[in-house]
Amino acid sequence: MAADGEALIRILEDQTKDAARHQLETLRSILQHNAGASYLRPFLGCREPVADLEIYRRLVPLSCYDDYANHINRMADGASGDGDGAILSVDPLVCFFYR
Repeated sequence: MAADGEALIRILEDQTKDAARHQLETLRSILQHNAGASYLRPFLGCREPVADLEIYRRLVPLSCYDDYANHINRMADGASGDGDGAILSVDPLVCFFYR
């Protein structure tokens, strides 16, 4: 059992040594996966997937709920997109929470 625990700790340490790189890879993956979402299109346009965090920060501003409210309401009303893709995510919506 101790050997299993030590192996898990080594795996965790290996995975977190370069957290910034892993986070950027995750961001790239999310953006590539959701490139067709109409919310992102005004910010990213037809660009290649964002390769740099600073470019992402420059192109996509910080946001709050109010920035998404119209999109969320459209989705809640059953809209599936603007004809060119999904609204916020290309993945199917599972449920809405009101809080």
